[in-house]
Amino acid sequence: MERVNPYAIAMKYSAIIVSFLAASSFGQFVTGEKKFPVTSEGPLSTILNQLQPRQLGPTNMGGRIMDIAVQDSNSSIFYVASASGGLWKTVNGGISFDCVFDYGGSVSMGSIGLSKSNPNIIYLGTGEQSSRNSTAWGDGVYKSEDAGKTWHHIGLTDTRHIGRVVVHPTNPNIVYVAAVGRLWGRSEERGVYKSINGGKTWDLVFTQGDRAGVVDLDMDPSDPNTLYACAWDRLRWAYLFQSGGIESGMFKTTDGGAHWHQMKNGLPTGELGRSAISVYQKDPRILLATVEYRVPGAAVRVSNDEDEANMDDQYAQQGGGTPPATAPKQDPKKVATPQKPAPKPDPRMAQVNGTQMNGGGMFLSRDKGETWEFIRQHNPRPFYFSNPNIDPNDFNRIYIGGLNLQMTPDGGKTWSNLAPNVIHADHHAMWIDPKDSNHLITGCDGGVYQSRDMGKTWYHHNTLPIGQFYAVSFDGQIPYWVYGGLQDNGGWALPTQNPRGYVNPIDAINLNGGDGFYAEADHVDSEYVYSESQGGAAQRTNRKTGQRRSIQPRSIEGAPARYNWNTPIHISPHDNKTIYIGAQRLMMSTNRGDTWKAISPDLTTMNPWKITRIEIAKRVSVNPEDTGAENHCTIVTIDESAMEKGRIACGSDDGLVNVTLDGGKTWDDVTSHIPGLPRGLWISRVTWSHWQKDRLYVCVDGHRSNDFRPYLYVSDDAGKTFRSLSNGLADWDSLYVIREGEQNPNLLILGSEMSLRFSIDSGKSWSRIRGNFPTVAVHDVKVHPKMHDLVVATHGRALWTIDIAALEGMTEGVPSKTGILGCSPGIRMPVITGDALTGDQFYKSRNTQPMARIYYFLADDVKEDSTVNLTVQTPGGAEVNIAGGADMKLVKGLNRFEWNPRIDGNMAAAGTYKVKLTIGKATYTSTVDVLETKSFMDK
Repeated sequence: MERVNPYAIAMKYSAIIVSFLAASSFGQFVTGEKKFPVTSEGPLSTILNQLQPRQLGPTNMGGRIMDIAVQDSNSSIFYVASASGGLWKTVNGGISFDCVFDYGGSVSMGSIGLSKSNPNIIYLGTGEQSSRNSTAWGDGVYKSEDAGKTWHHIGLTDTRHIGRVVVHPTNPNIVYVAAVGRLWGRSEERGVYKSINGGKTWDLVFTQGDRAGVVDLDMDPSDPNTLYACAWDRLRWAYLFQSGGIESGMFKTTDGGAHWHQMKNGLPTGELGRSAISVYQKDPRILLATVEYRVPGAAVRVSNDEDEANMDDQYAQQGGGTPPATAPKQDPKKVATPQKPAPKPDPRMAQVNGTQMNGGGMFLSRDKGETWEFIRQHNPRPFYFSNPNIDPNDFNRIYIGGLNLQMTPDGGKTWSNLAPNVIHADHHAMWIDPKDSNHLITGCDGGVYQSRDMGKTWYHHNTLPIGQFYAVSFDGQIPYWVYGGLQDNGGWALPTQNPRGYVNPIDAINLNGGDGFYAEADHVDSEYVYSESQGGAAQRTNRKTGQRRSIQPRSIEGAPARYNWNTPIHISPHDNKTIYIGAQRLMMSTNRGDTWKAISPDLTTMNPWKITRIEIAKRVSVNPEDTGAENHCTIVTIDESAMEKGRIACGSDDGLVNVTLDGGKTWDDVTSHIPGLPRGLWISRVTWSHWQKDRLYVCVDGHRSNDFRPYLYVSDDAGKTFRSLSNGLADWDSLYVIREGEQNPNLLILGSEMSLRFSIDSGKSWSRIRGNFPTVAVHDVKVHPKMHDLVVATHGRALWTIDIAALEGMTEGVPSKTGILGCSPGIRMPVITGDALTGDQFYKSRNTQPMARIYYFLADDVKEDSTVNLTVQTPGGAEVNIAGGADMKLVKGLNRFEWNPRIDGNMAAAGTYKVKLTIGKATYTSTVDVLETKSFMDK
């Protein structure tokens, strides 16, 4: 059936599109289209440059990669699109990388369109095409005309997720964008868009309506008017993923998008899922496709995210069993009836070892897609991968990404896994050098790897700080360590300082495998860490002895425990041996997890439709998922008040907030007290105040319900009534976490999908922390009470620390008078000077210690003839000059001075020092601490 673009069927779609745009704030598809609505950076945005956020890393575990684009004329120049951490560029073959896109409206990358005729021109489609539960969304297409130095937004804002960007090989003004569209809801902004004027205007040249977006788009290198589009009908809910539908399929145009027809001859029929196409560059008549479908008559299978054990035994022939290894024993008294020999099994249906969840198969066309032939039932976990790659120099050599990177040298007859124990799993993007087939680059959930010998050996580009953290905590050591869990990279511990002067990947210590989530360190006995991988797989680690023990409660009073993908663990602030974990009921242990008891009823809606999602998934999805990511009706956030023992709040993924004031004896569902909150949204955080006993904050994240509005509330009566704190927050920026300041009762820190914000007036107004801090999802924040550090877990740019002593000192709001705002402590820590000669392929996060930092605000520039001195008074009473006016910055606004705590050349003694700033005849005072080092190994 021929499909005509919107030129021919404009009347059918124009009313829908116009009505949508009229109701939205995004504007038409023209030059200058606004990005996501811009909100004020806040009253403090112009004075915060002195905060200097520090990217800590680590980088030995990367993050999900969506695309790789290599310059044709120079393969040493290539770009890497990370799923949620921006666009990175190397000009030296990967020895070093620079982030060239990290301050856009979104830094979730979908696809790179690199012009072949003018490599300075780059089109960048935002919003990763990966459709997993942790997927980040984008805000359309950006363009650079100077190889990534500067960018401007050129439209398609509400496409949200972009599968491919394809640029005409000789005319860079002609560009096509494959828009997958919204993941969590239906939308009209799906299909193939075309621009003939470099992105000034866009036409929707192919659409399947509001259900199926286009996830893959390929161009015939010999005829740029011939393109192949793969439409994919898919939709996520918080508890269910549907892949496949009647609108999915593979389509072709031979006139630059004016007309399209579906390719069917030789391909599977019925409901299809995700598909992808690879064009053989030397002979574009040859196409390779992977197609997600259900083999007729095969049993419905459900995938398991972590199971890569011999799939031949488990899922041979798409649900059928393999023959037994030995013949069954015969009863000697019975004579077997002669049988016709069984038909020889089709070798193309036998699955490849190490293949995770085959969902369909591979098909080959030798006539540009007019007819297709079945090659092999081989399509690893299609919703997540679907990236076939034909070697541009040999069409029999094919690479398929999946849990492992697999290669066949003979057109699909035999397969091998490439270095499964050397390179990370889950491969999404690949480039094969058209001039040298030995040269490969692959992008996976662990970052970027490069091979020069056709995959025999690999080099890991482990300087990309793109880790996708879910949570962070810190311990009681000085200097302190941080702990956190990452998407597909387990749980890790990392020091914030190192005697050699910098922290790098070799300092990181692995805590657990799988996908990492909460990793809570004991502040009192810092050798104990509680970490968790998906589905509540909690363990206790004693870092001093090396002992690890599983502590997950498997059942609750005889009933199966139901855990979220990201299960919360919480250590009581009143007894460090008491810990909580959330299932459908709140579980408590008073002996570090050795034994457990339930202290609540089921704190969820107990919706049977959502709990029994697997049976539903089998009906709506071509290949159902059961990875744990869809577990629902579970507790996802826990907090016990630091001001009163037994005062606990819990939030669930299905929209409930419950409170107990008596340690779990009685519970109140306070959800109905929250004004304007839609039903069923994910309660992303509950947080008790440590300034007012009855104050409770609630963050709500609605994006899994296709609701991107900010929901932030506070109660001053323990949940009886709530009021909104969302004033001035962006409608597209879902909220994840809120914390109070440790020294400033009016200070709030807010983490969201696109920003890190704070308020110094208890939430009346919000400012954004910028400086060198990128646009990135902030999933967790903690405030260190002694060091005055804000520790930030980003889902795309790893861990950060930010000295917020100045913010802690803004107790009276935006400063207007000269004075010392705050001081962060120094540490009596010897530092070994001098770097090892490690070359440039070595990530270093420079220490922020042993320095103490003194923040002072100047109402006006200091006059040149003013006498300026900065002194400290020792605990013994001696006053020591540490700086004069020539050593200090003395301009209007916030300033900072760093003091290496030494007196007369020696390390200053531990204690509290009085700080005095003298400007002319005026003096301003504060105090700064010098701390001794402390380690759990010293106990």
